Amino acid sequence: MRDDKIEEIKGLETRMRDLSRRFQIASIKEEIDKLTALSSQLQQERSNTTADLRQSEAKLAALGEKLRLPSAPVALAEGDGAATRRPNRIGVDDYAKLTTEKHAAEINTGSLRARLDSVDRSAAAVTRRLEVLNRIQAEHDLMSAQLTSAKRDYGALTDAYQELVIRTTSGQKRTAHPG
Repeated sequence: MRDDKIEEIKGLETRMRDLSRRFQIASIKEEIDKLTALSSQLQQERSNTTADLRQSEAKLAALGEKLRLPSAPVALAEGDGAATRRPNRIGVDDYAKLTTEKHAAEINTGSLRARLDSVDRSAAAVTRRLEVLNRIQAEHDLMSAQLTSAKRDYGALTDAYQELVIRTTSGQKRTAHPG
């Protein structure tokens, strides 16, 4: 029975080492901690990027509204007809400047969307890896508990065996020296 327990202990120790090697993990806990911290950073990055994206989209919308205004001057009929005014109108220079700003805002908005997509993909990959590591950790914990139990059983068997040896030896001494 003790030999069986020794084999069980060796088998569990080997399976635990193989589990770590198979998933190329030196320390499951350290890997989980590292990925949890990374997940937190990615969530913060997502939050910041989302806020920046909303701000950029609002700027883009405001610039679009400004650019919807007519840009040509309107001649007013005042006495001589020479007076012009620009009620809610944009000058050519301002229009060009707003158009440039709008293009820059479109580029910025596009890059923020791409960054948000990248953060989401990274976060999804981290989440998948954490799920795998949590399953590995559960499997490792189960094997660890089994190993502890097997070692405890082996210790009990060894104690019982030694007690038997002592009794047998004591009984042989009494038989050899009756007295």
